[in-house]
Amino acid sequence: MTDSFVGLTADICAQAWSITKAAFYNASSQDLLDKQAGTIVVLRPNGNKVSALGCGLVNAAVSEFGTGTLMERGSGLHVLFADHISDVANPRYTWYALQKALLAERTGMPTGTVRETAPWLLNAGDIKWRGGVTENGLTVGFSGVQENFDNAIALTMIDWIQAILRQQFKDFLASDESFVPPIS
Repeated sequence: MTDSFVGLTADICAQAWSITKAAFYNASSQDLLDKQAGTIVVLRPNGNKVSALGCGLVNAAVSEFGTGTLMERGSGLHVLFADHISDVANPRYTWYALQKALLAERTGMPTGTVRETAPWLLNAGDIKWRGGVTENGLTVGFSGVQENFDNAIALTMIDWIQAILRQQFKDFLASDESFVPPIS
């Protein structure tokens, strides 16, 4: 049973990422992916910004590729979790994953949907690839392999985050008598 419900944390993201990486490696073993590389980024829900960038992985990517674009858009940075597939992170994939997540968050739509059905929401310099998804206030970006698989990995991650948290909340409700209506 759960004594309290704390919501989305980096630990929950790490648990979901462990499961998602297993799916990634399974797809790779079936020769679907063009390489074993990539970075996942999870943004804090509701735009809860942090004073720092959130993690060293994102710091490195912003240092290498950041041109002030993120701040110019007024988005700020609010990375809750970031990790990579290979032993050595590729800052370019981290940068792309972050850009995908920020575009999905800004538009409220997956990046592929923006490109295919609402291109008027794109600004000059926005990333145009699939792999940024947003659902129920959660936003995830992945970059590193073919864009359709980037998208599938981001969706898998967001689904696992939601499933883990829904189960934790259900367990919490079952253990907290204050949530149970009185019997008349």
